[in-house]
Amino acid sequence: MNNNEAINIIDEQKPEYAEAAFKAVVPEFSFSVNGTQVVVRVKAIVGADSYELYQSEKPRSKYTLIVKGSSPIIEFYVPNGKSYHYRLRACHGTGADIVTTEYSKPQYIDLVTASKVRDERMDNFFNALKDVGVVLSFEDLDIAIESLKVAGLEAREKENRRKLEEQAEKRKKEIEAQNKRRQAVAKRAAARREKKRIEHVNEVTRIHKTKILLTVFLRNMKLHLLSI
Repeated sequence: MNNNEAINIIDEQKPEYAEAAFKAVVPEFSFSVNGTQVVVRVKAIVGADSYELYQSEKPRSKYTLIVKGSSPIIEFYVPNGKSYHYRLRACHGTGADIVTTEYSKPQYIDLVTASKVRDERMDNFFNALKDVGVVLSFEDLDIAIESLKVAGLEAREKENRRKLEEQAEKRKKEIEAQNKRRQAVAKRAAARREKKRIEHVNEVTRIHKTKILLTVFLRNMKLHLLSI
């Protein structure tokens, strides 16, 4: 089964089959670097509620969990600009019911090289602007730069809205889970109370029957003694 097939056969109406398919998925991710900041983007996985990102100095050494979140876009900072190997997995559910995918293939994120590539791209971009400036006026350049700023702000605003929506959805699920737990606790408490009530009724009935039998026995004994 390839990765796409494993992703596409998730079926909510067949929990056992969906769980097996989800476990078989091998996540894929890309990354970008800005200084010591790394942004990881996970390819969409149907059924994923959260993602776990692991880090290691060597590809075959022990990996340490560094980030866990609900967003397929993971942002984090690497101290001192060091380079590490990374792998991740997706999760479905929480607690004892959690189901996880396979781990992704390890990727080495070289911050030094990535930063150099980014700087070269930025230099090329500004050099291109300078070349265009031969034809365009300073006013046109100001408009172009302002447009880029607006586009960046719109992208950040869109990302912030997405994060807020994810937080709201996460909070909604947490509240639903809390309500289910409260209902379960209340149901168990009601069952215990009902059990105690039935036990009390049975005990009262048993005592009442014993009193009746004892009364009948004593009356028969009295009649027997009188007949002697």
